[in-house]
Amino acid sequence: MMISKRELKEEYEKLIKEYSLRIDSNETKFADSYLEKALHNLELAGVLELLSKNDEIKKNIGISTKSEYHDWIIITSYYAMYLAATSALAKLGIKSSTHRSSIIALEYRYCIEKNLLNRKYIDMIENASFGRDDIQKIDQALKGRVSVQYTVSQKYGINEAKRILKDAREFVNKISEII
Repeated sequence: MMISKRELKEEYEKLIKEYSLRIDSNETKFADSYLEKALHNLELAGVLELLSKNDEIKKNIGISTKSEYHDWIIITSYYAMYLAATSALAKLGIKSSTHRSSIIALEYRYCIEKNLLNRKYIDMIENASFGRDDIQKIDQALKGRVSVQYTVSQKYGINEAKRILKDAREFVNKISEII
């Protein structure tokens, strides 16, 4: 469930005070590198998807044809989204110390307070149709990543992996357009 604009602003300001978010102009020099790493993770998620469904490749590299990597597709897809978000924040000179604060900062700065950005960034955001729904995608991917990475009882299948990979591709592409 999304929080109100007022609650989002309060949460953002609280994270700044708690130092979970820092304003640091030096961070801007890392924006492109974060985006490159996001694209690298997205590429790996695609490779894992291909590997999961291709028995011939599995045989050629000596792994069981029963092997599927849906959990790692979810994990790498999430990290692609997270690194793209980190890139967008770095572009604004913001450093985040937690995944949740990154999501709050991204939504607040790019979706609510976008009028604080230079006109060229506003145009990029509008052209990319970037909005709160996109933030929900990274939030859902975070929950999926936590479930598959830290539990053994939950089994995620191909549909969940495909959905999160699709969302990651769309999210990273939108962030690429913005920055």
